[in-house]
Amino acid sequence: MSYQKLAAFLRLMVLGFSIFFLCLPSPVSADETPLFLYRGLRPASLGNAYEAIANDLSAIHYNPAGLTQINKISFQLLPIRGGITQDIFDQALSMEAFLDDVVSPLTNSANPLFDPTVVSARSKLVEEVGNLSSKHLGVNIDFLGFGLSVPMVDKQMALGLSLYFQTLTEFRLAKKGVPWPDPILQMLDDEVIYRSVGQGALATSLAYRVDLNQPFLKSVHFGTTARLIGRGEFSDVDDPFTISDLLNPKQFTEEYFDLGPNQSVADFIQENIDRKFGYSIDFGTIVIPFDGLN
Repeated sequence: MSYQKLAAFLRLMVLGFSIFFLCLPSPVSADETPLFLYRGLRPASLGNAYEAIANDLSAIHYNPAGLTQINKISFQLLPIRGGITQDIFDQALSMEAFLDDVVSPLTNSANPLFDPTVVSARSKLVEEVGNLSSKHLGVNIDFLGFGLSVPMVDKQMALGLSLYFQTLTEFRLAKKGVPWPDPILQMLDDEVIYRSVGQGALATSLAYRVDLNQPFLKSVHFGTTARLIGRGEFSDVDDPFTISDLLNPKQFTEEYFDLGPNQSVADFIQENIDRKFGYSIDFGTIVIPFDGLN
């Protein structure tokens, strides 16, 4: 009888997902896959080796079959988290010396481009900008989200739901332009490339437990998660600006953003966000032996 229930469940799953795929938009291609997906604090502390355990709400994202191991209605607020790249941390540690040795002498000079007394500061500035061109400066934030699990059918089935939002902002410098005899003028031709990404995902899960009660085998858990993903990206990768463009902020704003008569920078960003939508599907299973064998 248990094996018949298992076969019926598998047929139902195949039929359900056949209908599900017909109703969804085209899947994201390889270069459009999500930049980052939610990772819980407990799984992260285990090095994300969590698929075989998966007995809390993080199972939605690791192994949805584990939802049937939660025997009561569970609700969890996902924490707000943030992170920076190692390069930003390194830059912060050296910022005080950079301000004292480079920024202060240059800003106090009447003619920093040609003042012979600030040659050392100019050289250090060029060196620092050159170092930035090989570094990755980025900040990511995970905003508040939630997870929910509801057991059903005598706790043999479980439904899961999760919603979360994330952002990532990064920029880098790229060497461009023809060689100049003066390193400062050469630096002004460098391009500033930035990217800001916001992503939200809604994940729904279905899990089912089959009690076999066979020798050495207590139960088998099956589960699947369907995740709808929306992402917006604002970037100047296709049309970067140079450091020299920033010397005249008013002209830079007018020319680079190409604002209309009654248009603000915020309106321009809103109109030029590249929006993409896609989905991902996860399948999982957990085999539970009898007590004393696991």
